Amino acid sequence: MSIDDKPTQPRIRWAGIVWGALFTAFGVVTLVVLSTAANRLAFTSWADGLGPWGAALVALVGLGALLLVGGVLGAAGRAQRPH
Repeated sequence: MSIDDKPTQPRIRWAGIVWGALFTAFGVVTLVVLSTAANRLAFTSWADGLGPWGAALVALVGLGALLLVGGVLGAAGRAQRPH
């Protein structure tokens, strides 16, 4: 190792940061929904009123959100790799 060689900094693990933030947000939303009886009742009535097409739409939006996060994380990881 010569004097001109600088030690490289460790890579930032964006996947862990982003997934951790998403799980934290999901946990906070779940706690808010379950915190009071009124919130639980409102969520239950909303979920019951969805019907099969509404439930399929919610599932499709959730899957799209996961794919979006995966794409963003893939792009961030690719941008960090040395060329």
